[in-house]
Amino acid sequence: MKILVLGPIGTFSYLVALKYKKEKDEIIPYSTIDEVVSHLKNEDDIALVPIENTLDGYVQRTLDLLYEENVYIVEEVKSPVSFDLVGNCESIKDIKKLYVQFKANGQCRKFINSLNNDIEIINTESNMESYNNAKKHEEGVASIVPSHINDQDFSLFIPRVTDYEENETRFVVLKKKFNNDFEQNRKIRVSLFIIPTFDHAGLLYGILKKFYYGNINLSAIISRPKKTEIGKYNFYIEFIIPTEQYDTVYKFLNDQEEDYEIKFLGSSYVI
Repeated sequence: MKILVLGPIGTFSYLVALKYKKEKDEIIPYSTIDEVVSHLKNEDDIALVPIENTLDGYVQRTLDLLYEENVYIVEEVKSPVSFDLVGNCESIKDIKKLYVQFKANGQCRKFINSLNNDIEIINTESNMESYNNAKKHEEGVASIVPSHINDQDFSLFIPRVTDYEENETRFVVLKKKFNNDFEQNRKIRVSLFIIPTFDHAGLLYGILKKFYYGNINLSAIISRPKKTEIGKYNFYIEFIIPTEQYDTVYKFLNDQEEDYEIKFLGSSYVI
């Protein structure tokens, strides 16, 4: 089996893949989340992508790809996340350019905001891209990098620049095949998109009312733009239910609705 992840080697995604892989599995890193998902073609392979972080919330690009691509969530994995600052300068005040991965930026916001306003902040696609830019040893360059790299071969090293210690990222395992075969007496997190077919007053209320009367407790509802017209949105939704209720809930939600469609994205055991 091939495990597709956001690389390169050394990213949090890659570390999670190492813990997940079995002896004969092959880990294949890609440069962006888009590449990870688009290269998932074989039903036996999986893609491992970040979906939610304690400090910075949901990964918006992952949500959009779940809507755009025919892939399904089959499992979730959590990993603790912590960051250090490394730099090629004597002190913080000498930093001229800072590289930081786009989600790490939101997890180290307090530290970044404490820096000089004239520092150039450059967002990267991966934490290892940030690290590799620091390794070029260009004067005045610093990077926010994963703490597990533990590389203090820099003139400037500041540990634990994450906003809060209790920080973790939830990853989802994606496959090309939908799975609804569950063990009994477990809890599952179900994910789906509500796709309005036309806009009208009370649309969101009507959607939420259906979950209320179905006694379904939502754990997340997020608006994502349709990308066809300003002000038009789809709704990403998650909820947690016992496995015994899945078939009933699936049928209840899938009853024909005139003003919206539902795209089920799969489910995973809650960990």
